Amino acid sequence: MTVNKTGLKTNLQTANKLYGTGTGIEADSLKKTIDAAQIVYDNTESTMPQVLEANYLLECTMEYYRIVNASETNPLDCTSYIQNPSFETNGTTGWTVKNMGTQSNAVFTLKNGTYYIETWVNIGSQIDDASATQTLKNLPIGNYKLMANALHIQQNGIAGLYDRYRA
Repeated sequence: MTVNKTGLKTNLQTANKLYGTGTGIEADSLKKTIDAAQIVYDNTESTMPQVLEANYLLECTMEYYRIVNASETNPLDCTSYIQNPSFETNGTTGWTVKNMGTQSNAVFTLKNGTYYIETWVNIGSQIDDASATQTLKNLPIGNYKLMANALHIQQNGIAGLYDRYRA
């Protein structure tokens, strides 16, 4: 029976690129895991459980390597820790939302995907307090920069300023 090693091959390529010149923190651990996974990949007698285990260990080691080597000049994208980051999965699933709802029109061109959230009132009305919050869990220890796109439109229909806010 032929064992599918496509995922392992892809991860080996990624890991070798990540390893680079071997100067990163914990590069020796990453190299040992790459070498062990390569043996499994090269072995024509490897079983599917062996391939899956090698692939899993390689993924874990790469994630750890990315975390310990993250810095301001080499940031780690942690978007995957945010549940439903662009509101594409069942609207606001994963978020605690106050006075906001999903919208899919083309007015907000800086959205990522089809949907965004907004608060809207009729002309002359005041906008109530609104928020969208989410508690992120299992984030690696570190400093984080949260970036979000925002738009303000005056109630007479004239577009206001597009701003990219960074907190």
